[in-house]
Amino acid sequence: MSAALTRCAGVDDLRALAARRLPRFLFDFLDGAAGLERTAAANQDTFASMLLQPRVLAGDVQPDASVALAGRVSALPMVLAPVAFAGLLHVGQEQAAARAAASAGVPMCLAMASIASMEEVRSAAPEAELYMQLYMLRNRSIVEDVLERARAIDIRTLVLTVDVPMHTRRYRDLRNGFYRLPYLDARMRLDVLRHPRWAWARWLAGKPRFGTVARYTQDGGADFFLRQLDPSLCWADVAWLRRRWPGPLWLKGLLDPEDAAEALAQGADALVVSNHGGRQLDGSPSAVGALARIRERTPAGVPLFVDGGVREGTDLVRLRALGADAGWIGRPWGYGLAAGGEAGVRYVLDMLGQELRIAMALLGKRRWRDIDASVLASARH
Repeated sequence: MSAALTRCAGVDDLRALAARRLPRFLFDFLDGAAGLERTAAANQDTFASMLLQPRVLAGDVQPDASVALAGRVSALPMVLAPVAFAGLLHVGQEQAAARAAASAGVPMCLAMASIASMEEVRSAAPEAELYMQLYMLRNRSIVEDVLERARAIDIRTLVLTVDVPMHTRRYRDLRNGFYRLPYLDARMRLDVLRHPRWAWARWLAGKPRFGTVARYTQDGGADFFLRQLDPSLCWADVAWLRRRWPGPLWLKGLLDPEDAAEALAQGADALVVSNHGGRQLDGSPSAVGALARIRERTPAGVPLFVDGGVREGTDLVRLRALGADAGWIGRPWGYGLAAGGEAGVRYVLDMLGQELRIAMALLGKRRWRDIDASVLASARH
């Protein structure tokens, strides 16, 4: 592990290290959000407003943070969320993150907009618990082929992202020209030259391919999804997908209780409360803010997850206190990958795991499933 990584005390330090190592257009793609980025800020602000109530003299507290996810035990209540084009952040690509997830004993949801193909990731991390993210594309034959490929490499859980019927305006990406990749204008080329370590590694690795969808596009541009996202996406499409996918089907991108109820009616097995990290509708509620309303309307036993704003292990405690089964992390592992490759992702997972177990001990909770609303200071006054 590099000395730079060992000096990182938290996710914010990894973020700063990633900002130094990546060209600006790549860091801003990872770090940025839609519009004025108010919703992205709200995701973290809502966590910060929730105070925890420590308890003392609880005896020998040896926290067990394991949890069952999709019928398999995860060592931590975390899932690596899909991060588009993550393979551009480090030459180790998505394979490095999958190996780190397998080492930590947590699942990883592969982004459909990946650099490495799903087959390459599976080959590099045969023991990893992999989920597959799916966007509903205009060309349904592509969707059906992706499903067949996922089954062929033993992916059991499909995660349909439902909050992107069309792509929004992300100001940082528009300013930087990100969606013109792999074309680089003069400003982007200068940006690359200012980051020779990244540039040299990228040059040695060769021209990037958009792995999982590379076979479906001739130009290989980053705007493939802009052209292919289906704006007519509706509940009938969820039912169509349910008929074609025999394994667990989870819907990601829900913020409204009525949508959550309809998702279950159409055959979803689990729900991921998410505002896409603030990358879709700026001004929408924070993910954790929507959690309690959806939990109230969701039958007991239906797994409920939250994606958006987790930066510390204590944030996972807050999610559990409001009824979530686990938290999804996106940007943090992206920062770790950019900062140190596989070792950087491992560092993030270890860091969050340590923070979670410490928080559980200070709250007097031995098991993840024991955490409830009583750990919130507001619930005790």
